Amino acid sequence: MEATPISMKPPSPAPAAPPPATLEPGDLPTHAFGGTELEPSSMNQLAIAPDPKRPRVEEAADGNGCKHCACKKSRCLKLYCPCFSGGGYCSDKCGCQPCFNKEAFAETVHTTRKVLLSRQKRMSMKINRRPEANTEPMEDAHHSSSSTPPKRGCNCKKSSCLKKYCDCYQ
Repeated sequence: MEATPISMKPPSPAPAAPPPATLEPGDLPTHAFGGTELEPSSMNQLAIAPDPKRPRVEEAADGNGCKHCACKKSRCLKLYCPCFSGGGYCSDKCGCQPCFNKEAFAETVHTTRKVLLSRQKRMSMKINRRPEANTEPMEDAHHSSSSTPPKRGCNCKKSSCLKKYCDCYQ
């Protein structure tokens, strides 16, 4: 048996095709279904497709300014529901499951809004109240009236009162 020598040279490149002069709109490559890859008129209108996992939030066409919500456990009676916090009712376009923010449950919605409003009033009174016995100015910058008021009445640890469900959030 005779051994054949193995060449360590890389294979020679294929002869390069001459570059095309200029592409005309009719010279665009076509797909199997007959259309071109990009139409010349739509080249400037390219857009990124929306993420299919995230629900799309749009303004309602009925003009009440309600964004379509997708609440699942809150029954649309919490401040983080955009329909409820905006002061309107949920529409048929909303994707919420057990929704109580409808005109049929107007009494429940009104009561819940009243409770939240009274809670916010109590929080603002509690924060703005200063003890009368201590009339000398405070030296600590954290407690001065020019800084933000201290946050009392909630148990926010991780969110630092920056979420809509917090009583201190404004």
